[in-house]
Amino acid sequence: NIYNGIFLIFLLTTCSILSTVLNTNFNIRSWVIKVRLVGSLSPLIFARALSLSLISWSKLDMSEAQINNLIQIDVEQLSECFKSIHDIWALPVQILVTFILLYLQIRLAFLAG
Repeated sequence: NIYNGIFLIFLLTTCSILSTVLNTNFNIRSWVIKVRLVGSLSPLIFARALSLSLISWSKLDMSEAQINNLIQIDVEQLSECFKSIHDIWALPVQILVTFILLYLQIRLAFLAG
């Protein structure tokens, strides 16, 4: 039936557009959270590092540039962690939906592949 094919094309196009919009929205919101997190954590850590006494600095046996580099890398990794938390629940759901759709198409034969 031609109408069934047209409906499926329309549905596929709509799903692709919706997926693009939602993915872009997620990336923008993740970027905003990352910028806020880096902007709030960096001054706090720098202030704490500056409040260390000279004895504490000498025990660390690191230059200011090395400490600054470590602080920036740790803040960056922490901010990237929040984006990865989304994958903890999203990936199993995607795998489950994929298995269900495969089962509906080819029944138990999908277990062989």
